[in-house]
Amino acid sequence: MVINESLKEISTSIYPLIADKLSPLVDIFRIVGIAAIAYLVILITRGIINIKNARRIKRIEEKLDLLIASQKLGKLKKK
Repeated sequence: MVINESLKEISTSIYPLIADKLSPLVDIFRIVGIAAIAYLVILITRGIINIKNARRIKRIEEKLDLLIASQKLGKLKKK
């Protein structure tokens, strides 16, 4: 039983030392996690904005195609 008591003393004295040494590491992991979440949010919003812009550009291209086609028809009718 003396061994168990000495192990308990060692573990109770070592745990605070380990916890003190690891607390900056835990803080770093928290900061990295928050930064990763923020980066994902930014990526998702950029993706949504890019999709909207692509749709808008596609609509503009379709309108331009119609406009060019109507101008070509107008020139052909005049001849």
